[in-house]
Amino acid sequence: MKFSWLIYIFFCLPIYAQKIESKSYNDSIYAANLLSEARKNKTRNIDSVYADVWKALKIAEINKFDYLAGKCNSTLASILINKGGEDNLKQSILHFDKALALLSKYKDSSIQSLKHSNNLSIVYRELQDFPEALKFALNAVKLSNKIKDDKHKAHDYKSAAHLTLGSIYDALNLSDSALYNYKQAHFHYKEINHPRKHHASHNIGLTLMKLKKYEESQKYLQNALAGYREQKSLFSEANTLNNLGILFTEIEKYSEAKKQYRHALEITIKKKFLRKQYFSLYGLSEVFYKEKNYDSLNYFLSKAMIISDSLKNLELKAQTLLLKSKQLEAVGNYKESLAMYELSEQLTDSVNKKQNSPETTMVLVNHQNQINEATKKGFKSILTKKNVLIISISITMLILIVIGYFVKKRDRLKLKISDEQRKQLQVSLHNEHNSKQYINRKLVVASANLALKTELLSQINVLLNQIKTKKPQQNLHKEINETQNQIKIQKSMDNMWQEFFTHFEEVHPEFLTNLQTKYGVNQHDLKICAFLKMNLSNKEICHLLNIHPTTVRVNIHRIKKKLEIPKEVALSEFLSVN
Repeated sequence: MKFSWLIYIFFCLPIYAQKIESKSYNDSIYAANLLSEARKNKTRNIDSVYADVWKALKIAEINKFDYLAGKCNSTLASILINKGGEDNLKQSILHFDKALALLSKYKDSSIQSLKHSNNLSIVYRELQDFPEALKFALNAVKLSNKIKDDKHKAHDYKSAAHLTLGSIYDALNLSDSALYNYKQAHFHYKEINHPRKHHASHNIGLTLMKLKKYEESQKYLQNALAGYREQKSLFSEANTLNNLGILFTEIEKYSEAKKQYRHALEITIKKKFLRKQYFSLYGLSEVFYKEKNYDSLNYFLSKAMIISDSLKNLELKAQTLLLKSKQLEAVGNYKESLAMYELSEQLTDSVNKKQNSPETTMVLVNHQNQINEATKKGFKSILTKKNVLIISISITMLILIVIGYFVKKRDRLKLKISDEQRKQLQVSLHNEHNSKQYINRKLVVASANLALKTELLSQINVLLNQIKTKKPQQNLHKEINETQNQIKIQKSMDNMWQEFFTHFEEVHPEFLTNLQTKYGVNQHDLKICAFLKMNLSNKEICHLLNIHPTTVRVNIHRIKKKLEIPKEVALSEFLSVN
């Protein structure tokens, strides 16, 4: 009996193990296909896509396919963001955290941390938790600036980080900062011809619309719409259609606005994009209010109210109540209109307090402090290098003094020999006084002396002409000495600046070169940029350059214009992250 069991184990167990291995392999292929189809097919219903990715995740977890599970978690989180709603957004954070833990085992952990920071900044922005959103967005920009070895990756991650940071500034109504970051994102995406350049175009268009630049805004939005349609990205297409509806409403092209909103509504209802569906409904309501078609307004606004309640979004609820208040006022129902208005104001105050909370300010302050600390470390590094340089120079000077001593000793010996030769020559000349040879030599010496005197007189004449018009009655010797001293001082200053730039480049490689080649910054402005990079104040820069404080401010303003930096962004902040 025991022998038969041994035979069974010997022959059957390998076959059973092979079947298990084969099943595991088939499961991995099936799960990977589910995920692949879900990620590339953008025309399917979002709930159907979510179900497939969830199934792939469960297969990956059962079989302990950690890498595949990480990819599934990341995709699920992105789907939940698109679905919208507070519960979905909070659930997406958990999936992003799991994705980071799993994928960091297999790929560069710093890159995974960068992606994680960028993703969470998007989620917290949608949750209107702006301190957290800003914290993660600034961290993403900081991590993206550290990518040096792969230019394609550097452009990719920098653009994503700037795009998200721009959207947060946009939500905080800092339009100039938002536009600057969107343009940075657009630049980096275009460098690698990334499809997401359309997202940057779309956001630039929205910001320009806020700044009342409608013609330029329409150009960017329609460019983005064409790109989304080419990519078959229905979510982004619906979003852009809604924003074109807003633009046409503002320029009072109501029929065109309704056309855009209705097209967006068709997509959002079919795909169950609740948040975008709300904007389509609200946009149509706003157009009907402008046209005084209150029946149609009530129909669409009531649907928008239901969605805003399901999304639990205070900002959307507040703007819906405000439009309802305006409609009630228009039909003469003042009491109910006032109640709606007061409730809208309460919700708006709650949102504004959240957006402008001290925590948001502290995030910005802490970010600036980190930049300042890094600058201090860089300055300390410069001082350390200078100390090493001073020691090296001292040793070199000592060596030169020793060499100089022996050279001087050698020259004295040569001079002694030369004196003896001169005496011999004088004796020889005396002996040949009456000869033709003596006369020829005398002529040569006289010609040489004359040439020297002529040259010397010419130099003196030039110098006298230069100072004659200034102070002819004063001692010329004093003026000449002052002129010579000025020449020496200028040479010394040139050498000092050259030494400064040399040491500065050791700490900040290619910083000055990039400013010159990319923006055409001149030598004087380079000095100011270098001091600001070292975190020196305007007062300290005045002392170093020996110029008036107003001149420093004017120079900084001119440099900001040249570098196309928004008004509210300090030049020192821009230079610290570039």
